[in-house]
Amino acid sequence: MIEESPEALAALRDRTLRYPPARYPVQHATAQFHLGVALTEAGRYEDAARALAEAVRLFPADQMPGEQAAAANALGAAWRARGRLDEAAAAFVQAREGFERAGRAPEVAAALHNLGLVEVQRGRPQVAARRLAEALKKFEACGSAAGAAGAAAAARELGAAHLAAGDVERATTTLAGAVERAGAAGSEAGVGAAANLLGLALLAADRPDAAVEAFRRSAGANPRRVRPAGYAVAKANLALAWRRAGDPDRAGLAAGQALATPTLPDAAREVALEACGGAEPSPGALTAVMAEEAESEWAALARQEMNRWLDLGEGGREQEARAWLDGVASRPDRAPQLLAAWFGALLELPTASMASLLGSVLAALATRNDAAQEVFRRWSSRATVTFAVPQLVRLHDMLEQLGEEAGVGGPWR
Repeated sequence: MIEESPEALAALRDRTLRYPPARYPVQHATAQFHLGVALTEAGRYEDAARALAEAVRLFPADQMPGEQAAAANALGAAWRARGRLDEAAAAFVQAREGFERAGRAPEVAAALHNLGLVEVQRGRPQVAARRLAEALKKFEACGSAAGAAGAAAAARELGAAHLAAGDVERATTTLAGAVERAGAAGSEAGVGAAANLLGLALLAADRPDAAVEAFRRSAGANPRRVRPAGYAVAKANLALAWRRAGDPDRAGLAAGQALATPTLPDAAREVALEACGGAEPSPGALTAVMAEEAESEWAALARQEMNRWLDLGEGGREQEARAWLDGVASRPDRAPQLLAAWFGALLELPTASMASLLGSVLAALATRNDAAQEVFRRWSSRATVTFAVPQLVRLHDMLEQLGEEAGVGGPWR
């Protein structure tokens, strides 16, 4: 929702007064259209609907069918946002008919797409599927970039409608195609949304391993700092898929990453907690998962988990730091490799973030005995030699500075 300033809305209202409808019907209709769109964006749906209904009434259907259809389409969007689904459906039907008369094929497809979404909300997924399938065909026929993007979105919603109707097999096939369509259209957000729905369809088909891959792709297409809500939903669903696949460590790792995401949706929180048996995941899953994964996957695992640590409170980060040290110490034969992957993830972060995370682990190390500290320094020395000289110098300097502050001085080289 976009907050429109009172001044901007006042200016749009003034424009409607400047053109009395009896004398300037088209100009008044145009002004009401822009006012209605602005009011919709401001969340004032009833006011928006009144303005847009006036625009629909005043645009001459025989001379300006496209403009009238655009106003009807906007009216449908306002009514849909308000939850007035019958009125929304009628407006989208009128929009489709007007766009057909105007010969505006992409807009016909868009109106059908909107109509399909309304039918889903009305609890009629099979009717929605027919509308969305028709929209998909019309988007495909456009042969343009906009048509490709529209086809990807229509395929995604069509798959969701099949899933809501209980046709899991058709939903899976359609959503797999929607993922590829979104990728071809260059829409990472579309890939993320379609892959998440594909994962849900695969879970419904009792294919948790395949669902894991779909949710992984969804999370990758929704960067944590760019689309946090999409990332959290994908990670929560990934946790559930890992739990159903019989892997509690990976379920806990994914659930923790979902739960620590800023602006976590309530539904994602519930799913993440369900994946952990109703409780917050225990710290320390990172080393357990890394030990089970191929070493080529360690860097990505460490990177994702360090992004989570940055969003934890001080207490949560202290717990994770202690658990990380325990996990590394319990795997002495692979400790240098584990630390190398972890150091690599830290080096990708801004200096302040890197220092914060490294400082937490060194503070936890300071609570251990001298022998444990010496072993950790030795492993760290073996891990750091794998880095290029600029990274090596940066890492050594920070280890020495933060180690001294934490009371676990060198040598670190």
